[in-house]
Amino acid sequence: MELCSHAALGERAAFGELVRRHGSAVRGVLRRMGAAPAEADDVAQDAFLTAFERIAEFRGEGTFAAWVKKIAARLYLRRLQREKKLGALAIEAAEDDERPQRNDADANIDLDEALKTLGATERLCVTMCFGAGLRTRKPRRP
Repeated sequence: MELCSHAALGERAAFGELVRRHGSAVRGVLRRMGAAPAEADDVAQDAFLTAFERIAEFRGEGTFAAWVKKIAARLYLRRLQREKKLGALAIEAAEDDERPQRNDADANIDLDEALKTLGATERLCVTMCFGAGLRTRKPRRP
């Protein structure tokens, strides 16, 4: 939190340390969302630039890592929309639904391998919820 405060005051070294600490985690989330390595690097860089420009808006209600991962995830989704890949993802997901599912309950689960068994849309949702620190909202009771 102290690094964020220093970064909000314009200390570039503090923000550089935040990038160093969290850069690989942000790229990892993007890779799990389906980004190619170079694309994950590009989107992560854009996310950190956005975070640098908006660091004063970081309220500290969660971790900096979750905040910048959310920025990265949103940027990646916008990129997908711009490239009109969401339609292709829906087609791919339908094809993946027809694929037989693996049923090895005794096997060790590797997260990346498990994510590969999901369709593209499902992989995106799971990654956003768990990898990027996002969660579903509980419905309000009347």
